[in-house]
Amino acid sequence: MKSSKVFLVVFSAFFLTSNLFSITCNAWGKTGHRIVGEIADRHLSKKAKKAIKQILGPESMAMVSDWPDFIKSDKKYDSTQVWHYINFEDGLTCDQINHRCADDSVNLAFALRKMTAILKDKNSSVALKKDALRFIIHLVGDANQPMHIGRPGDRGGNDVKMTWFKKPTNLHRVWDEDLLESQDLSYTEYATAINHPTNAQKELCRSTDPAEWFCDNYTVTKKLYQYAEKESDLGYRYNYDFLSTLNEQLLKGGLRLANVLNEIYQ
Repeated sequence: MKSSKVFLVVFSAFFLTSNLFSITCNAWGKTGHRIVGEIADRHLSKKAKKAIKQILGPESMAMVSDWPDFIKSDKKYDSTQVWHYINFEDGLTCDQINHRCADDSVNLAFALRKMTAILKDKNSSVALKKDALRFIIHLVGDANQPMHIGRPGDRGGNDVKMTWFKKPTNLHRVWDEDLLESQDLSYTEYATAINHPTNAQKELCRSTDPAEWFCDNYTVTKKLYQYAEKESDLGYRYNYDFLSTLNEQLLKGGLRLANVLNEIYQ
């Protein structure tokens, strides 16, 4: 079977706003976000599954994972675009990354804290919790797409021009969609294929602190930039070199999302 592929102004007492990170790219693309959601669902505790079912009803985590991308054309959600990424300059230490995540900047780290707080708040309305849950499912996926912590000078790789099998693209889009869609699998097939975490991977993903995720993923992002500086015409060799990295990032996204939700609903 195959498939096709900030809190600043928009919170009210009735709904939580959301939107797409970039005017040019969808984070991970639909398939990638659904893979993350599907893997996470397979690692949820019974309590988390029950709580999520009460909020989402018949909808699965995979199917709501790209909700923020579906509503991107609604202007009232424009102010949440910055929730989907956090840019880090080259050459930072983990301490510097931690400091950046702890400040008051409105970005991916900020949004994850706010979504988590809403889901933990017993006074949050059902509607507010539903939006927060859909958002956090999406944002944890974003947090593990390496170019969503890319450099500010090139907008997370959006301005790094490349070709993918001779088709014009950019470094960000390669990691949102091009590499993943080339595998030609449905999200359920893909999730099943890569959902075999080692004990080391489970331990790496145990933390629910986004700053630790970013520090881990920062090394991946650096490698992608280094490769892009040497080669911009991408194809089979790039697929060979980076498919395992893609699979690991998707798996880490699913495991980390499950751990976040298991902690919220413990």
